Amino acid sequence: GPLYSPQQALDDEHIRAAGLLVDRDYPGLARPVPLAPTPVDLSETPGRFQRRAPKLGEHTDEILRELGYGAGAIEALRANGVV
Repeated sequence: GPLYSPQQALDDEHIRAAGLLVDRDYPGLARPVPLAPTPVDLSETPGRFQRRAPKLGEHTDEILRELGYGAGAIEALRANGVV
């Protein structure tokens, strides 16, 4: 078969029709981004996206709270460039 550049692979209608790339919305981007679903397609247990990849720092506050940090401590970490 042909050897595609990344852009050619993204643009190929056969790759899209085969489900090898799917478009997903991502916060902060103007249009959906193409993502490759699971690398293996099993008939009885098909893979699927559970959630999108997080943005950098998206869950930092939540994780720090779960670790016992209070709002003031989290703000201090931010002010000092730790997070």
